[in-house]
Amino acid sequence: MLLAFTVGCSENVLLDEQNSKRLNYNFKISDLKNIDQTLSKQRYSYSTNVDKRYVAVITYQSKNATIKQYLVNKDGIVELTIPKDSPFIISLHANRTITYTWNVKNSIDNELIKLENRSWINVPIPKSEKDKDGANYDRQNFYFKSLKSGSEKLVMRYEHQSEHRDEFFEITFKIKIED
Repeated sequence: MLLAFTVGCSENVLLDEQNSKRLNYNFKISDLKNIDQTLSKQRYSYSTNVDKRYVAVITYQSKNATIKQYLVNKDGIVELTIPKDSPFIISLHANRTITYTWNVKNSIDNELIKLENRSWINVPIPKSEKDKDGANYDRQNFYFKSLKSGSEKLVMRYEHQSEHRDEFFEITFKIKIED
C-alpha cells in the first residue's frame, strides 16, 4: 500500500521503522531544479544496526514521485525494476561526521543506465537524537536515467574516503529496465 506524504513534516526520520505502510509512498515534485530541497523534506527510515541499512529508491515521471525503501543487509542485493526512459534516484544514508562516503564500484553500461549526477542532502535530525554525538541523517543521492531495456548490475560501497580499509558496507543493485 502507498501512502500520500505531505512535504514539510517536522519528523521525517524514522529509526528502525518496520511498518511497511511508511516505507513506500507517493509525493509531488513541483520543480526538478529544486529536487534536492524536495527530497530533504521526505520521510526516510534508518537502521541502528551496523550490518543493515535502509536504501531509498525514488522514481518520478512528470510531477509524481514514489519512494520505495528497502532494508538491506551488508553485502545484500536489491532487485529493482525501472521503466525505460525514466529517471531514478538511489538515496543512501551517509553520516558526514565521519570520513566515509558512497561510491559506485563497478563499470556500468552507459547505453542502459547513465549516472547523471550525485549530491548530498541535509535531513533534519529527529528531536530524540539532537544532542547525541555523531548524530547525522544526511543522504547521498545518485541520479540515474534508464535508457533502454535490459539488465544491469550496480555495486555501491560505503567506504573510507581516503584510506583503504577492510571496513565497508556494500550493496549490489540488480536493475531490470523494462518498456
